Amino acid sequence: VLFLAATAPDDPNLSTHLAELADGDAIRYIDLAAQANAIPLAERRLPFDPHWSPRVHALMADGIYEVLRVTVDPAPAQ
Repeated sequence: VLFLAATAPDDPNLSTHLAELADGDAIRYIDLAAQANAIPLAERRLPFDPHWSPRVHALMADGIYEVLRVTVDPAPAQ
């Protein structure tokens, strides 16, 4: 399974493009735009650096975990 997430979740063009690539099975798009936009703009990126802040990394980690939690079968193959 390939997970897609927008590096700029507040960019609607990027979000739309990634959502179109997802097939709901082997390729999943994790849309965290609403949650990312709830974080104040100044707290989404590192100061003087375009990389995500720890808050956005935590948001993404939680989003990936939730998708894995509900889609991966925890039972080992027999």
